[in-house]
This record gives sequence, structure tokens and C-alpha cells, in this order.
Amino acid sequence: MRPLSIAGLSAAETIFRLICALIAVRLISAFGGVVGVANYGQFQNLLSVATIIGNGAVVVGLVTFVSRHDRSERQRAYWVQAGFGAALSCGLLAGVVIGALSLLPAAEQVVNPTGDLNLLILPLLAPVVSLYYYRVAILNGSGKIYELIASKAFYSISLVVVTFVLLVMGLSSGAEWGLALAPCIALALSIAISQIRSSKRGVLPVPKLRRYAVRRLTPYWIMGVIGACCTPITLIAIRLTVADKLGWHAAGIWEAAWRLTDIYLLVITNALIVYYVPRLSKIRDLIEERDFVVKTVVISVLISSFLALGFFIFQGLVVDIIYGNGFSDIYYILWMNIVASIIRVGGWVVSYNIIARGKKTQFILMELGSSGVLYLANLVFVEHFGLIGAGYASIFGAIVYGLACVSYFCLTFLKRQGSRHAVS
Repeated sequence: MRPLSIAGLSAAETIFRLICALIAVRLISAFGGVVGVANYGQFQNLLSVATIIGNGAVVVGLVTFVSRHDRSERQRAYWVQAGFGAALSCGLLAGVVIGALSLLPAAEQVVNPTGDLNLLILPLLAPVVSLYYYRVAILNGSGKIYELIASKAFYSISLVVVTFVLLVMGLSSGAEWGLALAPCIALALSIAISQIRSSKRGVLPVPKLRRYAVRRLTPYWIMGVIGACCTPITLIAIRLTVADKLGWHAAGIWEAAWRLTDIYLLVITNALIVYYVPRLSKIRDLIEERDFVVKTVVISVLISSFLALGFFIFQGLVVDIIYGNGFSDIYYILWMNIVASIIRVGGWVVSYNIIARGKKTQFILMELGSSGVLYLANLVFVEHFGLIGAGYASIFGAIVYGLACVSYFCLTFLKRQGSRHAVS
């Protein structure tokens, strides 16, 4: 499929997912208020820590290897089968982790304040969630864009429908249940559609663990776990810090601002996963790789700047539509989060390059360092400046992250290019 067609379909799916995400956030704010938004963020981040254990080796690792062997049916079948075994094994491991976390008293206090969510059911869902991300990775790496778009659309629809139905039924943790059940429903629907369209009876292969595949996927799994432990846990810690110093209402305002910027950046992140990572995995020439990364950084930053400008101009309307009354304090920090998000986009492009190349040491150092800086900045700035200090911390953390990515790019590409010229 041509890049233009991929971009068009990806944009359409992203817009649809954006609308669904906004509807879900609107439902949460309408039924749970500011504190409900904060609690939803806590649960989502804690769930991410455990579920990425199940799909950390899958999301980028399988996309990389399947797309790299797209012309060899035998090699691609090998990675499809081995990936299934790895995803299922990691999903079971994630279930154990979620089960252990669910038994902690702090888990109930942080993510289940209403008591409506049975956390012990989540370990049973973890392997299914892992298989959903496995399927998405295989479809992405194989270039089956139509089925990939459909799978993601099923997820978005399931999230909104489950959230709406459960909240209307009076279950205050309906949004959290939506997050847990949406991948399971999307997986079932995606397999059903593929089964109807395909002449083959089996959609999922026989899972097998292969030593070579495990060895190649392990760096991606490690990076996925580190990413899961850094970003979501950092956001949980920041939210708790704001709540401790300023109250849960302020934590809800912070979550609302952070979530809005994340939602509009779906356009960029979706394009990077669908187009950038598979294309990057096929490049072997150093100069071509460098030019492709630079070009993607420039395009991504320009698009995010354009989106950010429109978002900033209409922020009043957006906040009123999505959150309604009670969120007026969001304007103190929203514009700073928007500025920080533009810087983060450029860093994400470089970060995906690190992941696609399996450079776990550089990725771990960058994730730990940037997450630590962001948390410490919030700890200091919120203490001295209040809620607006969280906005200062976002910009400061984004600048440090951006500088780290620039340093990696210069040291990696310029050093390798210099060595190449020296040899020649």
C-alpha cells in the first residue's frame, strides 16, 4: 500500500479514535467530576505498568522483525508463530504481576477508591490483552493496514460503549472496566472479521517458544518494561504529589490538562507506529537512516505545532465541551503542557529509533533520566509555585528529554558516520 494511502487511513482512524477518547473523557468528567478524572488516570497508569509486561516485546519488536522479513513467507511465519508464544507467555507473567499488585492495600487506595472494581479479575484479562497487542503488531508488520485500522477502531468503540453502559448502570468504576475489557472485545471482533474474510480456518497460529526469537525479542521486552515502569509510575507519583500538596481537585486538573495534550498527540503517535517504525526497520544504510529520522522529526514537529496552535486557539471551547464546569483552573497549566508536547514529539521520533534498533542501554538511561527529572521538577516546582509549577515542570522535563535525544542522535549518527568515512 502506498504511503499516501496509509497516511489517509491512519489519519481517519486517528480522528475516529480521538473522537472516542474525547467522548470517554467527557463521560468520566460528567459522572465522576474532577476527582473521577484523577482516579481514572491513576488506574490507567497502574494498569499500563502490568499490561506492558505482557506486550513490551510485541509492540515494536514483532513489528520490526515481521516487516523486515515481509518478502520471505517462511521467515515471517516463523516470527508470527514465535511471537504468539512470546506474547502468551508474557501475558501470563503480566497476570501474575497484576495479581500481586492487586493484593497490595495501596492498590485499592490508589486505583479503586469506590470499591466497585474487582482487581482480582484483571489477572485473568492480562493474557487476552497481550494477545490483542500481538495481533495489532502482526497486522502492522505484515502491512495489513485495513485489518489493523479495524482492530484499533474496535478497541475505541468498545472503550466508549462499555464505559457508557456501566456508568449509566451506576457503576462508578465503569471507565476503569472499559479500559480493561476494550482490548478483549476488540481482539474477539478482529479475529471474527478475519475468520469471515479468510479462506483459512485458523487465524491464530500454534504458539511456540523459540530460543532464537526469545533472545532477539528480549531487548524489546526489557525496553518495554522499563518504559512501562518509568512513564506511568512517574505520572502516578506526580499525581500523588500534587494531591498531597494541593488536594485531589488539583490532581484532577493536572490529569485533565495532561490527558488533553496526550489525546491530540494521537495523530502523531499513531503515524509513527503505523508508518515510521516498519519503514525504519527496513533501512540498512546509515546516511539513509539519518536522513529519514531527521525528516520525520521535522515533519512531526511541524504537524504537532500546527495542531497545538489550533488547540490553543480553541482551548476554551474544547475544555467546555469535554470537561464542562469545574475545570477553569486548567488554563493555568494547559498552554505549558501544549508547548512541552511539541518538544516531546521530536524526542519520540528519536526514541522509536532507539527501540527499533534494540539499543536497550541507551533507552533505559534516557527513560530513567527523563522520568526522574520530570518527577523531581514537579516535586520542587509544585512546592514553590503551586499548580502552575506543574506546568513549569512539564516544560523543563520536555527540554531535558529533547536535549538527551539530540545528544543521542549526534553521538550515534555522527560518530558512526565518522567511523565509516575513516574506514573508507
